[in-house]
Amino acid sequence: KGTKTRSSLEISSTIDAVGGEMNAFTSKEVTCFYTRVLDTSVPQAIEVLVDMITSATITSVDVDQERQVVLEEIAMRDDDPADLVHEQFSRALYGDAPLGRSILGTVENISNLSRRSIHGFYRKYYTPDRLVVSVAGNIDHATVVKLVRTAFNKGGFDLAGMQAPFVPVKSKTKVNHSGGFVKHNKTTEQANLVIGVPGLDRTDERRYIQSVFNAALGGGMSSRLFMEVREKRGLAYSVHSWTDKYPDTGYFAVQAGVE
Repeated sequence: KGTKTRSSLEISSTIDAVGGEMNAFTSKEVTCFYTRVLDTSVPQAIEVLVDMITSATITSVDVDQERQVVLEEIAMRDDDPADLVHEQFSRALYGDAPLGRSILGTVENISNLSRRSIHGFYRKYYTPDRLVVSVAGNIDHATVVKLVRTAFNKGGFDLAGMQAPFVPVKSKTKVNHSGGFVKHNKTTEQANLVIGVPGLDRTDERRYIQSVFNAALGGGMSSRLFMEVREKRGLAYSVHSWTDKYPDTGYFAVQAGVE
């Protein structure tokens, strides 16, 4: 929404002016800010991106405005059965553990979040030892390191010396191994189904085998699921399998949308 030196319009227009794009996303484990520009515009991109990460103002007005945006995002999720069924599955598998909760949060939590709590989280967790910077393309490594270091120093982040890497703690998430069935009733044209099982964590050496299995079962247009369910029987337009891996757990699932 803005930094100490840039408004939200200045942030976006700086990247737009060089033909680039910029966005951010939150997953179950990380928040990622990214930009894609021509190699000649890397210095501007790094400066703007790091400015956002180190110097966000997070005003009360911006928090209240974004609060409504997130509530609309929750409503949009609830209107999309293909999205909602994923969240139902995660809750059935992981319960009230963090991995079982929605990334968006709940209407109650979003409605009650204060600027103070958000800013406190920002200051506590957006620290050098928790940040990973990744750059790919027609760039020179030493030049990029210098640009990143300069930008972070300008934002008040001291990157002098070697920082200890942030290592996530394996939380030993409790997984539902006993099975179950979760149903969410809503008047829509289709029923969206997810069937899944506990899988492998991302350090398991068998994860490569699982990836090959996933590709064969439902990972593409030549997969068993696609060919049998869609091409041969015409039962569904959307059918696929996928796998998610975390530090201490994972799952394997298939999804289809049908009448």
